[in-house]
Amino acid sequence: LLRAPRVTISFSLSRAQCYKLSTHSARLMSIRFWITLVLLSVIVLTSAHPQKSPKPTPRRPPYPKIAKATISTPGFHAALTFQLRINPKASDDIAPIPGLENHPKRSTRVFVQYTGVPDGQNFTYHIHNKAIKGKDCKSAGQHWNPTHSSMDDPKRPCDHKNPGQCESGDLSGKHGKLRNLPVGHLVAYYDSSLNLSYSRRGILGKSVVIHNEKGERIACVDSRFLAFCNPRKSHNKRL
Repeated sequence: LLRAPRVTISFSLSRAQCYKLSTHSARLMSIRFWITLVLLSVIVLTSAHPQKSPKPTPRRPPYPKIAKATISTPGFHAALTFQLRINPKASDDIAPIPGLENHPKRSTRVFVQYTGVPDGQNFTYHIHNKAIKGKDCKSAGQHWNPTHSSMDDPKRPCDHKNPGQCESGDLSGKHGKLRNLPVGHLVAYYDSSLNLSYSRRGILGKSVVIHNEKGERIACVDSRFLAFCNPRKSHNKRL
């Protein structure tokens, strides 16, 4: 039998080629070493200083359910309380005012206690557009009137029998003027147009002004108007 001859193939490299090959291998090993070192450093630093998760955006505090305004001047004192009522019940001791039930499920109950109206006189009181600057009642601006009602329109005068046509801030026009009453007497009524919110249609951040029979501004709240509290919390907050 004939055997196939063995064939041996050999490669021979010159010394220069061997040197280049070894140098290239050394460079690759050096690069791998530094990459590994950098990755290990990143891992160590990350574990030593873990990234803090971003703080959640704080929720805007809910609107209060009770707002209060206190006016105190020489000779006249008044305290007004505005209480949000959800689903007012017919069994409440104060009946809703006809013409103001545009939000039958949400209405504001108002309590007014005051002293200092001379006998035989009637004072008016309104919510005005701006907060008081210092003690200047003129800085309160005009009557708060988000519905653009007009008391000067003879065809649509403000009438307590139809308070829906009155300015929202005309409290005495809708619910009666302040007159001389026994000390401790409390005036109370419902008014669904008095929203407890910081908006064009809300009363928070605005002011209350008392007028005498001449229409002069004789008393008002200062810039802390409407200190308000939430029944669920034990502390009060002032503007």
